[in-house]
Amino acid sequence: MPRLRSNHYAFPCFDAATTDRFYREVMDFPLVFAMSGPSPEWGGDFLLIGYSVGDGRYLDFFAVRGMRRPPSDGLPDDIRHVAFTTGSVRALEGWKARLAEHGVRYRIEDHGHGDEHLYFADPNGLTLEIAVRSDALPAHSESRTARRALQRWIADS
Repeated sequence: MPRLRSNHYAFPCFDAATTDRFYREVMDFPLVFAMSGPSPEWGGDFLLIGYSVGDGRYLDFFAVRGMRRPPSDGLPDDIRHVAFTTGSVRALEGWKARLAEHGVRYRIEDHGHGDEHLYFADPNGLTLEIAVRSDALPAHSESRTARRALQRWIADS
């Protein structure tokens, strides 16, 4: 069976104007489509906006008139996130400066490889990550080491 490729990622949007400003001005992602209309199944008018992340993939955001942000589920904010890579440590430093310039608070994690990962939230509460590109992970083949780690976890559960 042919491998699948990701096409887009869809998330809720609670403030369309703030979301648009964030993705255009902070992330520099162009708005590439928008559509709106009635949605009987969602109980109100909807707006769908999509931003190109530059690699043929998109971040889509759905707003439904009257939709409210749900309460926190208590999970750590980086359990669910969208990760991006940049090509160099210098480029990552540029992202730190850009985020600071726009007043976006971020935190840095070291994942044990001497590399930095920036984590920050968009206006909808979606956690984003930017890290220097790593070629350490296999792209298309299953790792025996990963399989063993998963099997140990399942056995201990």
